[in-house]
Amino acid sequence: MVIGRLISKKMSKFFAQTLVFIFLTGASYGNSEKFPCPEDEFNFVVNGDLIFRFGEGLWSKYFRDVSVHEKRFSHVGIITIQSNAILIIHASADDFTGIGHVKEVPIFEFIKDHPEIAIYRRVCSSEKQIELKQKARTYIGKKFDARFSLSSTNEVYCTELVRNVFNTTFNKEVISTSTVKGYEIVTIDNCYLAPEFIKIYDKQRMKK
Repeated sequence: MVIGRLISKKMSKFFAQTLVFIFLTGASYGNSEKFPCPEDEFNFVVNGDLIFRFGEGLWSKYFRDVSVHEKRFSHVGIITIQSNAILIIHASADDFTGIGHVKEVPIFEFIKDHPEIAIYRRVCSSEKQIELKQKARTYIGKKFDARFSLSSTNEVYCTELVRNVFNTTFNKEVISTSTVKGYEIVTIDNCYLAPEFIKIYDKQRMKK
């Protein structure tokens, strides 16, 4: 498996596949403490903002390192606002089987075990923000792409979801891909280092 070889040539096939699954599901291992997350801390967010996280888990450093330019985060979701609730739409799967789907969860659930988070925004009109939200919600329930293939239209992984939503909404390539050892993928840093994205929040949440 190509991504597995990128992570480590010396790992067994089982562990290589496991790391690939974890990379795009944002899973975390270990005894991480939970962090309080009052929603008013994030009352500045708008529909279509991207939220990134990095966990403290055993394998976090491996899937973080798949990014080409900046190796910091391990997972991404799209922020939506529903009746004053801040929700995150993201593609997630079981750590070992790779079986999962796109789902919508409260923001505190998305970041509760992850001490390092950041939020990025592509500056656009409020109308486009609503379009981003609507397009993202059409993916809810779609299967997780455990093959990490950009040619599949019925399955997506987390960064592929983000790329599809933004590129379709703006009808142009807002988020590109990276080719690593001949394999085309959407990396975490492809999403927030794209032109016109600005960082609006960056915090390493301290344990209490």
